[in-house]
Amino acid sequence: MNNPIVSVIVPVYNSIKYLNTAVDSILSQDFASFELLLVDDGSSDGSEHLCDEIAQKDSRVKVIHKENGGMCSARNVGLKQAKGKYILFCDNDDIYLPHLMRDNVALAEENTADIVKYSRLRVHIDNGNKTEEKYIYQYEPCVLSGEDIYAKYSIQRNISSGVWCNLYRKDIILEHNIFFPEDFRFGYEDMYFNIEYYKYVNKVVLNPKVYYHWIQRDNHSTTKKFSENFIYALEVCLEKEWSFIKETDIVEQYKGTWEDILTNYYVFGYYLALQNPKAPYTKKQKIEKLKKFRNQECFNVISKESMKALKKLNFKRYLILNLFLKNYHSLNMLIMDFYSKHVSKIV
Repeated sequence: MNNPIVSVIVPVYNSIKYLNTAVDSILSQDFASFELLLVDDGSSDGSEHLCDEIAQKDSRVKVIHKENGGMCSARNVGLKQAKGKYILFCDNDDIYLPHLMRDNVALAEENTADIVKYSRLRVHIDNGNKTEEKYIYQYEPCVLSGEDIYAKYSIQRNISSGVWCNLYRKDIILEHNIFFPEDFRFGYEDMYFNIEYYKYVNKVVLNPKVYYHWIQRDNHSTTKKFSENFIYALEVCLEKEWSFIKETDIVEQYKGTWEDILTNYYVFGYYLALQNPKAPYTKKQKIEKLKKFRNQECFNVISKESMKALKKLNFKRYLILNLFLKNYHSLNMLIMDFYSKHVSKIV
């Protein structure tokens, strides 16, 4: 095959029950020029052999076997060996919907875009019971460049943090050495990658159509585990994104935008991590950690005008952030506990 237009990178680790479904959804795409890179990250459940079997049947599939190093390591190996002009990602137990490649590559080519963002549907599976997300973030199709990228930054962030909802240009990734942080093991790796990538984005296409099913399985997920590494990764991403935000006019020109993102991805994330039943802290220790987190620079420069703007934009996030800034953490933990248990399993 000549160099393909698209490289799809799928990190594979002990996913023999689901891998065929994910791969079939990719290979059945109505787009001719792509390669599928299955990066076997030291599987031991037979997934490693299944990858080879799939490759023997379809010349578009390339298998890379490596020692176990985590999803970030596997994706980075894939990026270094990818031959496509564009990069797509898929997790080894998720599903591509029809026309994902065809439609989004066309948008990238027509608009000379640096990134095309599209929508996903979250599907929760618990003991065989399937629950689909009731709400999908709504936004209008558009092309953004220049100041418009900053003006609508919160829309772009709220579409999804997952890299599997974006079509990327490989030349930007390689030229600026943008890779996944291999010391992140329990989350925020996608957010890190996207923050790094956005430093070099000059044109964005937003495509609101759903093309991806993000499958969350209770028996095949790290989301219920607790790790200090999750909090570490959250804090690293916050520092990195705050640095990016300070280089733009977002805080001054588009009040409430940064505060909305700050609350949704960082404050919520910190509370929910500490409220994990497996978190090894007393309530007093949790509050002390929250007070320490509260002292970061990004929280100390929030203006009254920005809080008023956030209140109009999203009252729930305004309430949580306002209580957080006042160090009312016990009350916030009660609110967050109610929210996580009673509103929806799929937030």
